[in-house]
Amino acid sequence: MAYVTLQEMRAEGISLEEYGNDAYIEKRIAIAQSFIENVTGRFFEPRDLTLKLSGSGISILSLPITPTSDTAITEIREDADAISTDLYTVIVTEFPDSRYNPKIIRIGGVWSKGLYNYEVDGEFGFVTSAGETPEDIKHLCKRIAMWNLPKIGVASASREDQIVEEQLGDYRYRLSEAQQSGGFFNDPKIDLILEQYKVKRILAV
Repeated sequence: MAYVTLQEMRAEGISLEEYGNDAYIEKRIAIAQSFIENVTGRFFEPRDLTLKLSGSGISILSLPITPTSDTAITEIREDADAISTDLYTVIVTEFPDSRYNPKIIRIGGVWSKGLYNYEVDGEFGFVTSAGETPEDIKHLCKRIAMWNLPKIGVASASREDQIVEEQLGDYRYRLSEAQQSGGFFNDPKIDLILEQYKVKRILAV
């Protein structure tokens, strides 16, 4: 599912006459969405997943992505054996915002230390309480999809698809350069939102 729709892009003034066919804009949306997920280390829509996690040896089991709600975890298994829901609690709060540091707490015990000895089924995604993509992420996706958007101009039917693919290839390349350099958009409405949502990695010493 796309973070923004073609109609939302058209509402921003991306006209068909100046900016090519619908498929071209939809591909730019998809590339922008992938860029956001790669840079931030998060995704911003509900997805059903099974996470494979290593037990911590303490009562806290950290998650790489937040559940969509405190009831979104459907089952946790330790070495294929299901764990009773009475033995853990899923932390999903708005204040403070637990989506940035999601975790499951073992009640009266610890998560057995091991390598990928737990499987967690559920619905995950950095979304609003209504299960929707956050508005600032939608705004970000639109801005990145529109970034350096060239006008297609008039092309013969025989060359139109080739021109579109060439432009999308250049767009992917330039976004890749932005990712590798830490961002060169020079647009605080892009750079600040990306930085806000990046997963903060802590190195053990």
